[in-house]
Amino acid sequence: MADVFGRITGQPQLLLLPGGLGVTNALTSIATAKINYAPMFVLSDGSTTSTSGRGDFQDLDGPEITKPVTKKSVLVQIRLG
Repeated sequence: MADVFGRITGQPQLLLLPGGLGVTNALTSIATAKINYAPMFVLSDGSTTSTSGRGDFQDLDGPEITKPVTKKSVLVQIRLG
């Protein structure tokens, strides 16, 4: 839906995904949006910094996985407390 609304309105749309498998499931849609020049922001969560690299369910490198199908892909780490 974000792809279509982006193309119709010309306004960037926001796509919220669960981390891990949610990102891999959305790769085709994200690639299609890029090919169609649909303005879109994709946000997903991931594992916590303390459990990163331990094989958690959502411990996939989303920015690295999405680099080939996005204009820009970054990891933002937020430290609370």
